[in-house]
Amino acid sequence: MKAIINSLKRTHWFKLSIVLIGCLLLLTFPPSCQKDEGNLPDFRSISGTNMITTPATSDDVPVLYYGHRIFTRVQGNPFVETQNIENPDFELFDNNFVLIIHNGDNKMTRVSSAEIKIDGVIVASPSDFSKNVSLITKQLTGLTAESILEVKLYSAPGSFIDLWIEGTLKEITVTDIDGNIYKTVKIGTQWWMAENLKTTSLNDGTGITLNTDDRIWRELLIPAYCWYNNDESTYKILYGALYNWYAVSTGKLCPSGWHVPTNADWEMLQNYLSSNGYNFDGSTVGQSVAKSMGSTYGWNPTTRVGAIGNTDYPDKRNASGFTGLPGGFHFIALGPASRAGMNGYWWSATLIDDANAMYRMLDFENISLMTMEGRKGYGCSVRCLKD
Repeated sequence: MKAIINSLKRTHWFKLSIVLIGCLLLLTFPPSCQKDEGNLPDFRSISGTNMITTPATSDDVPVLYYGHRIFTRVQGNPFVETQNIENPDFELFDNNFVLIIHNGDNKMTRVSSAEIKIDGVIVASPSDFSKNVSLITKQLTGLTAESILEVKLYSAPGSFIDLWIEGTLKEITVTDIDGNIYKTVKIGTQWWMAENLKTTSLNDGTGITLNTDDRIWRELLIPAYCWYNNDESTYKILYGALYNWYAVSTGKLCPSGWHVPTNADWEMLQNYLSSNGYNFDGSTVGQSVAKSMGSTYGWNPTTRVGAIGNTDYPDKRNASGFTGLPGGFHFIALGPASRAGMNGYWWSATLIDDANAMYRMLDFENISLMTMEGRKGYGCSVRCLKD
């Protein structure tokens, strides 16, 4: 629990730094006489906001659902604050939460007593603060998006508590018509599969042509797929199938309620990542969507010296939860065994002309999620996006 607390404090501390500075100034230069709130600096509390610190993957990982800092601002009488607990991602969590109460930074900034209610029920009482403790945890159930938090603080002006509500994400998956089950991830407002598509049938039950003959593959004008190196047992689970664009253009390749992303969908993903701290290298988002497995089949940093495989940002790799792997592609001039371990390719549903369509590429030598144009007969991986 101590490690989790420290991690959460680091994650959102920058949001509270301005308030902290104000608190330290107050402690350093205490006013000689304070009778009411008007004599104090404006210690307005931080509103509860969407503060999820990790992507909403189906891993069983605790995340910060809600963060709130409340200062005592009034001399004498208790300070009461009521706050709506609101979060658009509330539905992603199971119904077991932990309320974490961090009481000040030291004895001078701790509150002497407090009462905390959620939906009118006391979850932390003055007796919990009676020994001047710095950390209190309480189990919570029954929270809803309409839940109301009420806090009553007793202490000297400038004292404060930090409140965190920690939850565990639900397992969220999608199943294709063949029965393959995929993890999913919410990135911004988009729900993506966190694995490459593996289906061998369209979502109406129509089979997709399996082609292992490279000479025929380049002539096909019908939906087709293959496995990397024509080796299903080795590559299906890891990389999924490689599809030509004629399979994409049916509009039935993904499970019902999902679709192959358009170029605009891909742009929305990239724009979100660039605008929300995932372009940690200063310009691009490639590593934030690339999963490093440290194996023969992943972006292996011991053998790849490029931007994806290097160790410059090992803690940031796959920060988005997209889990991109270098599944290679079927290039009509080279056959079905091209670039695995070095490149990942994903179709878009956007057509360029009669012969070409757009796709995205991750390359081991580049930190971009690149926009490319390719022949419809190429075989690329597919990631589905929720409608």
